[in-house]
Amino acid sequence: MSDDLLFFLTDRHSSLPAVVSAFDTYGKLADLKINMSKSEILNVSILPGEVAGLKNKFSFHWCESKMKYLGIWLSSTLQDLYALNYLSLMATLRSDLAAWNTKFILWMGRVAVFKMNILPRLLYLFQAVPVALPGSFFVALRLEIIKFIWAGQKSRLRISVLYRPKEDGGLALPDLSNYYRVAQLTRLVDWSSVGDGGRWLDLEGAGSVLPWLPPSAVPKELRSHPLIGTTLRLWDHLKFSHALSSSPSPLMPLTSNPLFTPRVRKTLQRHLVEGHRLLALHVAHVPTIQALTSRPDLPQLSILDRFNFSQIHHFLSSLLGSHSLSRVLSPFERFCLGLPLTH
Repeated sequence: MSDDLLFFLTDRHSSLPAVVSAFDTYGKLADLKINMSKSEILNVSILPGEVAGLKNKFSFHWCESKMKYLGIWLSSTLQDLYALNYLSLMATLRSDLAAWNTKFILWMGRVAVFKMNILPRLLYLFQAVPVALPGSFFVALRLEIIKFIWAGQKSRLRISVLYRPKEDGGLALPDLSNYYRVAQLTRLVDWSSVGDGGRWLDLEGAGSVLPWLPPSAVPKELRSHPLIGTTLRLWDHLKFSHALSSSPSPLMPLTSNPLFTPRVRKTLQRHLVEGHRLLALHVAHVPTIQALTSRPDLPQLSILDRFNFSQIHHFLSSLLGSHSLSRVLSPFERFCLGLPLTH
């Protein structure tokens, strides 16, 4: 069990004393002495004048501008995450590759070194710090990889050949830009997953609608967000270029959807789907309220429920490209729902 705990405290006046009290209680029960000075605080929004008073009251170590947690640098501003994590890792990788370059390793062994040592470090960052990465970052990485694989000599094979699967004559060298895209899409899968029991998904319920909204309907502050906006912009490109989805998509949620202002009545939702998210696909295949399968375990639909059903159908039919709401799900959409993939 890890002893690295991270707390996000928005009300310092009540939360900080509560955390200290919890530590004291744990220390007494476990018969351990907890050294508060080894616990760190990173100030994000507290004014300097108030910080001085809190420092005198709580004996935590106060970080100036950054704090490391599980190998990741956290900063008081999101804009600093790229420099603190990716640029520092790039410097470390350059140093490591330069040191290993002097070793007698065959070029296929060097590809294996990259897969086993370099790739996991980058993949961890891609998943933990999903900020936008400039093209220059991947160009610099590719140059370092080529230099290492060929031991500083002239390349004997194009890197595109090395990227190919082994059955196609390549060495399955990982394409880091593709790994980055997959890491970003993994966030979208987490947002869109239905009924997996993750408690944090209740907090992000309203965010689950974002990938399936038209870009013009996403609030500007979210599209410009260093983390959320990066994923959404990449998704807007990949969903068409790789045929991952359509606009609109059958996975468009109706609950928490700002475009559907009447909202969905809870009593109607229970008749349409089991779970807390009602998607367009749950309604698109039900042409009329009479076609809705009766559930004896639920109360009869009221007049308001029937009117709400008509509102939902009118909303869906008014969308441009509404015919796509009843199409067969793409493999990626099935993956988002946790359904088995067809071959």
